Amino acid sequence: MMDPHILKAAYEPRQGITRNFVFDDEDSGGPQSSVKPSSEMLSWSKSITRKSSENLHLLVNETSMALYRIEENIVDRAIPDLKAITHQVEKVTQIVEDTGYDVGYSAGLLQTVNVVPQLQNIQAWLKNSLNTATQIRELHERRIRQSNQAASS
Repeated sequence: MMDPHILKAAYEPRQGITRNFVFDDEDSGGPQSSVKPSSEMLSWSKSITRKSSENLHLLVNETSMALYRIEENIVDRAIPDLKAITHQVEKVTQIVEDTGYDVGYSAGLLQTVNVVPQLQNIQAWLKNSLNTATQIRELHERRIRQSNQAASS
C-alpha cells in the first residue's frame, strides 16, 4: 500500500493548473473544486456512463447481441439518411441532364441559324436598319444643335 502523503500530493492541484470540475463525492479522496456540476450535467453523465458500460458488457460477453445493436443502429439511423441523400443526388442528376439537353439543343439551333440563308439575310437587314437609325438620330441631333446656335446668335 502506498503512503497516504504521496497519494495526497498526487491529488493536490498544482499551481498554474486549473480544473473544470470534479464530482464532489465525499468518498472520492480527490481534489475538491469550487465549481459544482449542475444536476442536468450529472444526470447526463450518469446516463452516458450507464449506456457505455452496457454496450461494453454486450460487446465483450454477448457478441451476437452487440452485432444486432450495431445493425439496428445502421438500419434505424444510417439508411434513412442514405436514402434522402440518394434522392437528392437523383434530383440534381436529372437537373444536370436536362440542362445538358437544353444546351445541346440551343447549340444546334444556333448552328442552324448560321446555315439558313434567309435568317442570315434577316440578320443583315437588322444590322443595316440599326445603322440607319443611328445615322438618322445623329443627323437630327446635329440639326437641332445648328438651329440652337443660329437662334442664340
